[in-house]
Amino acid sequence: MNSNLPTTFETMKDSHGNEFYVVDNALIQWTNFSGTETPYNRKGKRNFEWVIPDPELAQQLAGLGFNVKHHSVREDFDGEEYDHMKIEISYETNDGRPIGDINKEWVPEVYLVDDDDYYTLLTEDSIGELDSKIITYTLFEFRPYNWTYNKKTGMSAKLKRIFLRVKQDPIMGRFKGNTAVRPNDYSVQRTQDLQERIKFSNQTPGGDDLPFEIP
Repeated sequence: MNSNLPTTFETMKDSHGNEFYVVDNALIQWTNFSGTETPYNRKGKRNFEWVIPDPELAQQLAGLGFNVKHHSVREDFDGEEYDHMKIEISYETNDGRPIGDINKEWVPEVYLVDDDDYYTLLTEDSIGELDSKIITYTLFEFRPYNWTYNKKTGMSAKLKRIFLRVKQDPIMGRFKGNTAVRPNDYSVQRTQDLQERIKFSNQTPGGDDLPFEIP
């Protein structure tokens, strides 16, 4: 999150008229892109917590039906009170069916943006690497999902798309280049993306007001 810029929240509609929401310059915490089991998280559940920037927005989201929680300051503990909500990253249903088999538009997209404004679509297997990174900027979209379980109902927030910048290595950041340090899907895909970008750079329009182009 860039503390010099405000966090913005916008309601949008997709091509089918369904509402979704866009949060720019968001502060996120407790990231679990890998779906690691913890005392507070079941194995395989990928998610992160979005720190909602102001109480009025928190009330608005709660009014829509989202599960907004309030973090209170404990006694003898330094910190601030704030509202937050969980954003779920779902590649499969609870019974193991791929989300893409139900609706391809529901498959979450996770993009890593580098210092040269190149973005790379990470895979379900590679997004777990983000848990070990310091995230410096986040823009994400999420959609409402109404659920029913054991005769209970509720609404959760499902990730549609997210763009992240991470803190760069101070030594590698001094140089420009493209090297596949590890021959994995991420490095190969990034090499291909860079090559395509160079080839078609004069044909691709830039974004209007974002720090990188959204596909």
